[in-house]
Amino acid sequence: MDMLTEYNIVSAVRDPDTFLLRNWHHSVLWAAVYLMFVHAGPIFMRNRPALNLKRPLALWNAMFTMFSLMTTYKVAPELFDTLRSWGFVSSFCKRGHFFEGERSYWVALFYYSKLFELGDTVFIVLRKRPVVYLHYIHHFIVLLWCWCTYPLYMASARWGVFMNAVVHSAMYAYFFLVSLGARLPGFVKPFITSMQIVQFIIGSLICAIIFYMLTTAQPCDATELAGAIQLAIYVYLLTLFSRFFHQNYVLKRQKLA
Repeated sequence: MDMLTEYNIVSAVRDPDTFLLRNWHHSVLWAAVYLMFVHAGPIFMRNRPALNLKRPLALWNAMFTMFSLMTTYKVAPELFDTLRSWGFVSSFCKRGHFFEGERSYWVALFYYSKLFELGDTVFIVLRKRPVVYLHYIHHFIVLLWCWCTYPLYMASARWGVFMNAVVHSAMYAYFFLVSLGARLPGFVKPFITSMQIVQFIIGSLICAIIFYMLTTAQPCDATELAGAIQLAIYVYLLTLFSRFFHQNYVLKRQKLA
């Protein structure tokens, strides 16, 4: 299978599950290319004018807003049904039918979309905006984690996909409105960051329970190594986003007071 066949977007969108199962390891290459772009892109644009990408950016954010809302709509009922039927712990330790049926298509497409989300950075670079560490390391880690763990069909994805889809629905809707020139109330940005922080707090709690269960030989649909790495990722992102919130919303407000 040649490269063009493997990355035929139409085929991948039709059957993202098979695509990811076959190509998950290529995320390492994409992540490496992404890091190179993060550092080389601004150098390339240094003596070039910033591009006016208002309309393409608005369309980009609108598409991700709709996709995130649709993903939320597809996975939320199963999560709530699982919570009612099995309880909290089983909702992230029993895979059940999460990766089956029509819902599985949207779950796989969600994982696949992490590659396309790197396009956020392309817009930043071409518009000559600063690419901050929090932005690119978040994209880098999430791409690698989602693609490399997809074949494991981890039960915790039930929560991960739902939470991320909800947050991205709000985040990309905000980006969409801003790209159109809308002036939103000052509380919106810190509110969205707070949503991200809550996501990482819940994720850290879930991963801590998973890791405890795995290390005490209790049944849970995950591996001990994956559980440990997942916990480390959530804690690290929680630390980064909490620091960002404190520096940009707490300290700045104190200076203005």
